[in-house]
Amino acid sequence: IKASTTPSHKPIHQKILPLKNAGLKQRRRGQYDKAVQTLEKAVKADKESVSARRYLAFAQVMQGNNLDALKSMQVLSKMVTPRSLDWYIFGQAYLGAGGPKHAKACFTQALTYSPDYDAARGGLIRALVATGDYDGAVSAVQEGLGKSKSPDVKKYYATMYSLVMAQKQASENSNISTPTETSSPQQSEDEGPILIKPTNGG
Repeated sequence: IKASTTPSHKPIHQKILPLKNAGLKQRRRGQYDKAVQTLEKAVKADKESVSARRYLAFAQVMQGNNLDALKSMQVLSKMVTPRSLDWYIFGQAYLGAGGPKHAKACFTQALTYSPDYDAARGGLIRALVATGDYDGAVSAVQEGLGKSKSPDVKKYYATMYSLVMAQKQASENSNISTPTETSSPQQSEDEGPILIKPTNGG
């Protein structure tokens, strides 16, 4: 008697593995639209897959679809306790959606889990610049430089420092002449719906 093990009885996670892998490859190639479509199929096939949802949110951020990324991360945060990568994705999505204060909180949370997470510190620096906290941004750059172990990372923070100082100079110049235009899209931050507030706890 033959055992009735047909391919259709494969566990769901095995079925979505090819979709997740394909989505990751597309994201690495910069094919963000395709990656989002592929990973949306993976999430539909297995709504319980944390990794598929995480990859989808990351691809949505890279695609520039920040509000959808926030929704994906909101669902994920109810499934598992967010870790450093999740807070980083949250931060990127908030920053892209014009919510630098929330982005700052998320990047800070990512750094509490992983103090050497340079991408999260880079996000924090951008969020601080977006809120006009140039001194805070410079401190974050200096902290990153202090932790840098490789020439590439040192170069990254040196570049960030130049950008911070350029933004600070531009801000000071615009205050003298005309009001900066960056204030208008950020006004909605406190008015719009807050999907998740980062906790201060561990």
